[in-house]
Amino acid sequence: MTTGELDNEELVKASEAEFQKFKTAIRSRDIVMGNQAIKSLKVILDSSANELDFSCLWYDGPIEYQGNHFCFTGKFDYGERELCERSVSKKGGIIEKSVNLRVDYLIIGGEKSPDWVHQNYGRKVERALEIRAKEYRDRPYIVHESDWIKTL
Repeated sequence: MTTGELDNEELVKASEAEFQKFKTAIRSRDIVMGNQAIKSLKVILDSSANELDFSCLWYDGPIEYQGNHFCFTGKFDYGERELCERSVSKKGGIIEKSVNLRVDYLIIGGEKSPDWVHQNYGRKVERALEIRAKEYRDRPYIVHESDWIKTL
């Protein structure tokens, strides 16, 4: 399935149709149909997610380093990830290798990473958004590299 330039309403309709196929596959125990529906649903979700407007997600407020937990993702103009992490540690921040409930700030590199699972973001951003939604909180803050550099 290709989604091309479908708008949100068309993506919703396409996902409903694929979900119906998935339910039919479960009822009939048709693994091939089920796998095809799952693949189509992933394409639809990725297409929708790649259209996300991240401008409303960026945090550009003050960054408190002492005792707060930081995680980095992407490629950084500032330098290698280890350099970024050392800069945070020197200011009293604690480095986390993955996004978890302790993470206060997720710093996203200014360069797009070819390793990202989605076109515009990867699993760490996905996990940060999931935590924010499930825990009903505003953290981890998602900080663009350029805003983070200003606080060093």
